Order: sequence, then C-alpha cells, then structure tokens
Amino acid sequence: EKEKVLELSTAEGNDLFHSYCKKEHRTYVEIFEDFSSCMPPLEYIAEMIPMLKPREFSISSSPTAHGRNCLHLTAALVQYLTPNQRMI
Repeated sequence: EKEKVLELSTAEGNDLFHSYCKKEHRTYVEIFEDFSSCMPPLEYIAEMIPMLKPREFSISSSPTAHGRNCLHLTAALVQYLTPNQRMI
C-alpha cells in the first residue's frame, strides 16, 4: 500500500491518480478502505476535504409554492458505470 500511495503522490503518478480517484469518482471513504494502513488524523482530513457550497434556492423548497412553514426535500439516487466499469 505504501508504495502505491507514494506512486500516486508523485508527478509521474499524476495520470494514475487521475484514473484511480477522479475518473472513477472514488469517495474519501473508498480511498481509505483501499489503503487501510493510511490513517491520517481527523483534523487533517477535515482540512483536506473542500467545504460544500450552499445552495441558495431549490424548486422543491420554494416558499411561494408551499408557504414559509413547509419544507420539501428532493433526493435522487443515481447509479452509473465509471469508465473502468465500476458501479457507482
């Protein structure tokens, strides 16, 4: 595992990193499961993960449609195959 992590972190391993993480849309949890010996402190992980940008509006929670005292949530389950045929 250590050799693979080091390889992914080099300039030469940039294409491999892109294919493994970005192209396959791996989550942080999946990466830590694949590299279980990698255990950074929680504070480091919290700093590494980008902040989610707030959504300022949503069709499903419009106060003009349902009033200010009503909240409607919209969720969707999306499944697809990555370029390497991994189901997400």
